[in-house]
Amino acid sequence: MTSTVSQKIVYLIDLVAKDVDSDGNTEAEIKINSLKLEASANGQTFNFEAGKDVDSAKTNQFAEFQSLYNNPFSVRFNKKGDVLEIFKADKISNKFLEHKGAADTISANDKNLIRQDLINGVLQPLITQIIRKVSDKEVYKDSTWQIKQSPIPLMVYQINYVNTYKVEGVEKLDDDRIAVIDAGIDFKYSGQSKVNQGNITYNFQKPISTAEGKYYFNVDKGIQIKSRTKTRLEIAYSMEANTPKGKQKGMRKDIVMNTNIIELL
Repeated sequence: MTSTVSQKIVYLIDLVAKDVDSDGNTEAEIKINSLKLEASANGQTFNFEAGKDVDSAKTNQFAEFQSLYNNPFSVRFNKKGDVLEIFKADKISNKFLEHKGAADTISANDKNLIRQDLINGVLQPLITQIIRKVSDKEVYKDSTWQIKQSPIPLMVYQINYVNTYKVEGVEKLDDDRIAVIDAGIDFKYSGQSKVNQGNITYNFQKPISTAEGKYYFNVDKGIQIKSRTKTRLEIAYSMEANTPKGKQKGMRKDIVMNTNIIELL
């Protein structure tokens, strides 16, 4: 069986700096003013625009996206682009529960867990595309640096990965200097490739990962003005089980490709 899923999401986001402390840490308010989704899965198409599609079935199906629309939250980050904290996301999690019909039936503790899940799984990946961490040291043309990320689990493996950067050159835009930076990722996997669960034996192939990208950083204003990054992950494994009908075998392969495009408007 072959299954193909494609998804495109377009966000329009306002970011307003509210305060900068003595250490250079910035607190900013972020609001998603527009969110459009186009998706297709096995011949079916799905379209959703937050704030305009008010059908209850659609808002329930796309509750995660609808809850982001027009609900400001806050972020705090330092001069190097480290995101220190994402907070004031209560409106987002409350709206999510409302669209799921669970606002009045869920405990306070579970509400906190859902809010944190939305921060970690939705807001954090989005914000780190916009607020880019830069090198701790001065860099020049052909300078390289790396940023180690926290390991993440993937089936039987643990992914250890490092973001890599290289200054390709410096260009001029009006009177500003624009650094052109190549970006990539070095992946390392650890774990057992063979796993037994009950009467089923799984044999995993080592995942194949690639990543590439380029972003343009305004050196004089200290902001990213554009970026385009791509990642590709291929996972494959076989299964073998003893059943009443004899030995059964199967195989599965997943290929996940992501493209992120950011542009300052």
